[in-house]
Amino acid sequence: MTFFLLQVVCAATDANKSNQTLVPLAIGMCVTVCHLMSLTLTGTSLNPTRSFASAVVASNVQGCEKAWEAHWVFWFGPFLGGIGGSYLYEYVFHDGGSKFQNLIASYRK
Repeated sequence: MTFFLLQVVCAATDANKSNQTLVPLAIGMCVTVCHLMSLTLTGTSLNPTRSFASAVVASNVQGCEKAWEAHWVFWFGPFLGGIGGSYLYEYVFHDGGSKFQNLIASYRK
């Protein structure tokens, strides 16, 4: 979900392509949709800090001793999604994909 959020943030804040008055609306709608889509799957963790705080509180609750077992996913997922989303926008969608076309052309040579 962080991947999609970064795509929207990059597209909304791109001065060459967007209407700057609708940036907060676009980002807010994306956060809302991401939360609604992933609520039942992951508890909606777009932010590693939110996952960390939940794990700290849950580790002191009886029956939640495994709060840290798969916690690494909630750190690496948003970081990798954010990096992937920003690079994809920069190389494929920004400036009509000219950087991506130059990259492909350099590999073909």
